[in-house]
Amino acid sequence: MTPSKKAIADYLGLDRSTVSKILNRYELERFNSATVARVEQAARELGFVQAQRRDAPRIPLGALVRVRALLSGGAAHSEGTGVVRDVSRSGFLISDLCLGPGGLPAVPFRLEVEVASGRLAGLRLQGRPVRLVSSPAEERLSIGVALLAVDAPTRERLDSFLDAA
Repeated sequence: MTPSKKAIADYLGLDRSTVSKILNRYELERFNSATVARVEQAARELGFVQAQRRDAPRIPLGALVRVRALLSGGAAHSEGTGVVRDVSRSGFLISDLCLGPGGLPAVPFRLEVEVASGRLAGLRLQGRPVRLVSSPAEERLSIGVALLAVDAPTRERLDSFLDAA
């Protein structure tokens, strides 16, 4: 298992944000070149692998969706609604997520989403959660979802929408 940025920071006695910024190549000019070299060397030695970044631009959508959280065996854990804020060839972002009893499972799960409005109405997608963002002040939950296997007709419809945007 690849070490975390926190593990690298602890190993070097540095702040986690310093390690994160260096490994993300963010504002490198702010850091001493020796520190950058130490972090990069430690990351190589410890076997750190940078998380894959989204490789496709996001296109705004703003469509209502029906959402089901499914457990690994395929059983439905909870159902609800949300809004797909944006979509790309690799995933989508659901905001204003409102799930019924059970909420999000505390075990690995996937999401099944059916677009209920807009140009992609009727489109069904499945994905795995990759990012969860909560805004307690607004009582909102957003979740970034990476697409799982997509059948050919769904891929064609999604690609057609994205190419036209």
